[in-house]
Amino acid sequence: MLVHSAGFDYFTPEAGKHSTMLCVACTAEMDVKRNVARTMGRYGIAMPEHLVRQEDIFTCPNSEHGWHRQIIRLLQEVRDTPSRKLADLMELEIAEIRQTKTTTKEPLW
Repeated sequence: MLVHSAGFDYFTPEAGKHSTMLCVACTAEMDVKRNVARTMGRYGIAMPEHLVRQEDIFTCPNSEHGWHRQIIRLLQEVRDTPSRKLADLMELEIAEIRQTKTTTKEPLW
């Protein structure tokens, strides 16, 4: 099942704001669907017509790969850890995964 992570491999900026975007996880150029009408708000509540906005939807073409999901999990851990040393170690592993495009541990997700 394909799952995107907002802020890493899924972005919905205002339509036309960006010509291209790069995936935060793997740095690949992202796929884009242009001028999509956002008609649903939070919790699936339909938005009044005057609040509907046009946006572009950017998604990473590598999101389906286990190595890509591992990078996102590690990036989340880097963001959340209070330890600089642990963050540095995880950044080294992220760099290795980006280079080899291979997981470094059997997926638990």
